[in-house]
Amino acid sequence: SGGAKVYDLCAGFGQDSMLLASSAKIAKVHMVERDPVVGLLLEDALRRLDLISQTVDGDTTDSEKAGRLREKIELSLEDSVSFCNKMLEEFDSEESSTSRPDVCYLDPMFPPRTKSAAVKKNMQVLHGLLQTNEVASDDEKREKEERDLLQNALSLSKSRVVVKRPVNAPPLGYRRNENGDFTSSEEICLPSFELKGSINRFDIYMLL
Repeated sequence: SGGAKVYDLCAGFGQDSMLLASSAKIAKVHMVERDPVVGLLLEDALRRLDLISQTVDGDTTDSEKAGRLREKIELSLEDSVSFCNKMLEEFDSEESSTSRPDVCYLDPMFPPRTKSAAVKKNMQVLHGLLQTNEVASDDEKREKEERDLLQNALSLSKSRVVVKRPVNAPPLGYRRNENGDFTSSEEICLPSFELKGSINRFDIYMLL
């Protein structure tokens, strides 16, 4: 069918995937989540979509919408880098009938917070599950994980990679030095352009 194919490589609670799948311009959304507890929640959400789509009593509008949404969404419970490597091997196979995604979407856990301002309830839960609400002492480890994730997404996608960041955060894989400049221990590309909101920013890496 027509429309873009999107890999959401940091699915979390799946809100962004659901919004993407609701668009008529998106044909398929593949969610990837490595945390087993969050993965169970995603599986339950998809199960509930299945149940709603099978409802025959009353107005069928909701069941039809749920059915169309469910048809677009797939879920893999594994580490994103491992998933990318597996898919790259599959795409390189001469027997592969699977096409590369048009877009890889990354919404990694935001950098450690340096302020005490409260975050939204659902993000408090997610931070608690993944234990990322404390100030990280190993910036280099985090940056390496970010670089690996971004490089794999760039290798996998056909058209572009979109990364969701806090509005004032450095690009993925970078940190800000005392002069306010972006630095990284290894060379990695910067976004082609960015779209800023009041709270978040979308970094777009164009591949075409």
